[in-house]
Amino acid sequence: MKKCSSRFAALAVAAISLSNLVAFAEDSGNPEVISGTWCDLDYEIRDHVLTVSGEGEIFTDVWFADYDLPEWDVYSEDIYEIVLEEGITGTGDYTFSHYPNLEKITIPSSFTVLAPYVFYDDPKLTEINGLEHIQEFNFHCLSGTAYIQEHEFVILDDVLYYAEGTNFTVPEGVTEIRPFAFGNCTDYDFIDIEILNPEAEPEDQIWNPILQEYEIILPDSVQKIDAFAFAHCATMTNIQIPDSVTEIGEYAFYNCVNLENLTLPESVESLGEGVFFNCKSLENITVLNPEMQFQKYAFGTCIDWEAPYQICLWYDPDREWNQRLFKNLYAQNPLIFDYMSAALSVEFLGAETYDSIMQNIKTSNFHADQLQRKGILTGYVDSTAQDFAEENNLVFHALDQESYQAGDADLNGSVDILDVVFMNRVVVGVESCTPEQLQYADMDGSGRIELTDSMAVLRKIVGLD
Repeated sequence: MKKCSSRFAALAVAAISLSNLVAFAEDSGNPEVISGTWCDLDYEIRDHVLTVSGEGEIFTDVWFADYDLPEWDVYSEDIYEIVLEEGITGTGDYTFSHYPNLEKITIPSSFTVLAPYVFYDDPKLTEINGLEHIQEFNFHCLSGTAYIQEHEFVILDDVLYYAEGTNFTVPEGVTEIRPFAFGNCTDYDFIDIEILNPEAEPEDQIWNPILQEYEIILPDSVQKIDAFAFAHCATMTNIQIPDSVTEIGEYAFYNCVNLENLTLPESVESLGEGVFFNCKSLENITVLNPEMQFQKYAFGTCIDWEAPYQICLWYDPDREWNQRLFKNLYAQNPLIFDYMSAALSVEFLGAETYDSIMQNIKTSNFHADQLQRKGILTGYVDSTAQDFAEENNLVFHALDQESYQAGDADLNGSVDILDVVFMNRVVVGVESCTPEQLQYADMDGSGRIELTDSMAVLRKIVGLD
């Protein structure tokens, strides 16, 4: 859509209109009325009520510090109520944000999408009429409003569209979690960066992210978790998938970097593409349905931030201070990169709908050495989980096998050369092992994995022991 006017032009028009209207009010004794046209839409401000009429979308263009907002924005402090008449189909980003006295808005049936930050930081907004017409809630569209303080969840016809706050026990009766419903949980309000050595030079400082961590509890009524439903939810450390869930959509838990262990009940029939992509803290998934269908990147695939950084150093090897800064940050807390990436994507890429974000991720060409695979997939022998683990170089843990042989370091049910490779990777520090893996890999009982252990397994494989 075309840009309607610049912010400067809007201010100039408003100033001229205001001076004329003040003179008119003084001469006639009538109350002040402000009116005009923005993007072929008519607007009027009368008695602190803004009314917008016409056909189409209220256009805005916001990019970093460049704001192109409607002409009436200069009167935001004097607007207490907004009425959008039938025919208004939507808005751009930030259209009605930072209205300090806005208390009420009426939305027509033609208006179906809340743009990112559309009511952001409207502290007195308590009444939203027509919310049932909204089909898509974007990032932080209700953040900073009195409405969301009173309603932590937006639930329409048993579908959860929007969640924000600290109480994440989803009410009974919800059957579906819509895209990005919990995406608002990645926000600077949820994180504090502690500098452990503030006296050091900037490139040598060590940062420590402190997250408020929450468990999200879903009711037994939930049947479907849509694509991107929990994407970027950095504060979530634990979630229990109820037995009622049958489908989990693409990238549903994308970049939930603090999510830990997870069990998928027998009711789950399929996992979409990239469901747990870049969930770096998720070390184990237990799959109880032996025939559950996996799509690519469903589990165990993470972005290796060190690889692209090393490529940058290869192009510009003289940036030694950057190298020291990177080593301090990444080596001591690698999840900070993932959190910052998620926060920035919400803040600056949030203007895109989940459809276009999904398309961007799908079409991104990750270089092979920018991805790493890790994790344990627990399931039944001869199940789809075992097949997926073997195809994606993941450790498989058999549910229906009571114990493993000594030397089965990767817990795949057999002692073979893969166990030797895994143990050697642990020895040189490029792989980590769980306590259970250590139990079967520690051949000499020293309490750790050493080269002597991998040699003992190798001897066992070739029949020397």
